[in-house]
Amino acid sequence: MARSARSHQSTVRITLDAPEELVLSGVRLAGTKQTVFYQAIREWKTSKATQRVATVRQTEMIRAEILRVFGYAVSTEQLWDTTYFFDFSRPVRDFLWKSLHDAHHIGTYWKHIPDCEARMTCQVCGVTEDLAHILLKCEAPGQNEVWAVTRELWQRKHPEWPELTVGTLLGCGLARFQSARNVAGIQQLYRILISESMFVIWKLRNERVIQRAGAELPLQEILNKWNQAIVSRFEIDRVLANRPRHGKRASIDPGRVIETWSAVLVNEENLRKEWLRLAGVLVGSTEIASRALQTRTVRHGEG
Repeated sequence: MARSARSHQSTVRITLDAPEELVLSGVRLAGTKQTVFYQAIREWKTSKATQRVATVRQTEMIRAEILRVFGYAVSTEQLWDTTYFFDFSRPVRDFLWKSLHDAHHIGTYWKHIPDCEARMTCQVCGVTEDLAHILLKCEAPGQNEVWAVTRELWQRKHPEWPELTVGTLLGCGLARFQSARNVAGIQQLYRILISESMFVIWKLRNERVIQRAGAELPLQEILNKWNQAIVSRFEIDRVLANRPRHGKRASIDPGRVIETWSAVLVNEENLRKEWLRLAGVLVGSTEIASRALQTRTVRHGEG
């Protein structure tokens, strides 16, 4: 009987796999964080998007300048990663992202907009505006003065002052310096000084052109804005270095802050070793800006 039953068993294989039309690809909705969905959407959009000609042209120019000035090749991905560096303030990161896309409303952006063609031209220099002109060449008070005091402050930390081009400015997050000691601190300070100074120049231009109808800004105001940007950036690092690490609250390694800002503080040789915990510590930008203003005043017989 049993042998007969076995001989009549079906040879059809039973599978527990779900039918193909019922199988859903992707991730489980339950228990998945919102960041996962956000990242997936960004990756999907990126895969579908075609690169803008202006973006490709701009990023290739920056990569070429990094290679020429700092002597090493970087990838496009490395360049875009700098727009997320925490050494840059959030407004600076936004400015860099838009600059890498060459998407600022300046210069040829206005060429084909009726009644706006005059906005293409720098009203001081009479040439078509672009980032290179605004950040490095414009004869209006602003860029020349800011880079002069930035260079003086930087050279308290490191003697090498790299060539400034629009490519090295926008790619400042990838700058490299040969140094036997404190390479990380040197590179971090360079990122901060260059990015903050560049952004100050950009804001000075916008204030002059948009808010002041082309009227030049006084030297004292220019230097005050630059000094405030540097001091504020230092204070942010100092406060975060003293904040206890707790959960998701932002904090910075105190050793990193010391490596970054040492050698550019006012009266640093007389400060105690725990200067990072002291309120009122000044960056050298304060005295540099003050001296630059006094020098210009005496030279021109003002006051």
